[in-house]
Amino acid sequence: MEEYTQEDPMNALDTGGAMVQDTFHACPHPILALGPVFDAGGCLTDFAILTANHALGVFLDRPGLDFTGCLMRRDLPMLGSYGLFEVYATALQRDRPMQVDLYLEERGKWVEVALVRNPQGLVATITDVTEKKRVEQQLKSNYVEQVTLNRALRQSNHHLQQFASTASHDLQEPLRKILLFSQLLKDKYGPDLQEGGLVYIDKILRSALRTQSLITDVLAYASLPTQGVPFERTSLKNLLADILEDLELVIREKKARIFLFMGPLPDADVLPGQIRQVFQNILGNALKFTRDDVPPVLRISADLIARPAFDAPALELLDPGTALSERGTFVRIRFCDNGIGFDPQYAGTIFDLFQRLHSKDKYEGTGIGLAITKKIVEAHGGMITARGREGEGAEFTLLLPLRHRA
Repeated sequence: MEEYTQEDPMNALDTGGAMVQDTFHACPHPILALGPVFDAGGCLTDFAILTANHALGVFLDRPGLDFTGCLMRRDLPMLGSYGLFEVYATALQRDRPMQVDLYLEERGKWVEVALVRNPQGLVATITDVTEKKRVEQQLKSNYVEQVTLNRALRQSNHHLQQFASTASHDLQEPLRKILLFSQLLKDKYGPDLQEGGLVYIDKILRSALRTQSLITDVLAYASLPTQGVPFERTSLKNLLADILEDLELVIREKKARIFLFMGPLPDADVLPGQIRQVFQNILGNALKFTRDDVPPVLRISADLIARPAFDAPALELLDPGTALSERGTFVRIRFCDNGIGFDPQYAGTIFDLFQRLHSKDKYEGTGIGLAITKKIVEAHGGMITARGREGEGAEFTLLLPLRHRA
């Protein structure tokens, strides 16, 4: 039987005093120095433990024992099982440290074994990584589940878009016939109908037109692209100016006054057509939901902020020469009107699909415009909120990041 002896086993480690030894034994992870054992033919047959800290005894369920001089394969086979002996032999030939993870089946634990070669042989450190492995496995499982859910969601959205497109086409055709024949009926036989008959025809026409608008808006909401479309560096100032120009006739008819309190409205990475629709929806609502005999007043302001929070302080006090990209991360745009407003209790639901807070007989619309607006803003990585008081007006605030990270 091979035997291994060494006069001073602590030579395998730095023994620069009692403090070093105390630190060595206080370490909660097993640390042991291993010396190679060879047979008469020079073949490696085992490793002897030159020294070990107290944590090794705890790890082996033999606390308090001194393992100095023990042969690993002969006396402590668990330290060489699971292919570890071959790993030790490989580490003995390498200049670089080695690290392996092993699952100890009888203990139900994962351990990480780190090996470093030294002049006497090897220094091994054993770390219990069971919790780390559990977390990694959970993260991996969550990732796989998330990938599966995302794939199912994309497929569901694709089916929804297909359904919305098909349903839109199939529903639009009979609606067009209802509108066509109702109008023909009114034009051709209107003079012969009693007043009540004309009222009924007009109700049919209005209902058909509302349904047509509803179908169009539902299709627009369902088919709104939110992924895979390249963002463009776009002037928000020019977009806003274009919308105000498009609404010029309505502004004149309503005798509305528009006040711009704009800082240097920056360029941003956006989908221009979609942000145009956001501005169109908000400004259009401000000009639609107005009070009788009260000229509409709309105030639009913009500033830069450093964080995505509606109450974040503006960064207007920076040196005007500072580049816009260095001043802030988000642009905040506020739209305040003096229209009919809404009850504050509905501030949290005003962006819900089909949400209508006012009579459809007095104010046209399908209740989808603000839902589309919110969907677009959030697809851009931004946020939108609304405040209002009945009879006093409403304020919409949107935050948009200046840079889009794909």
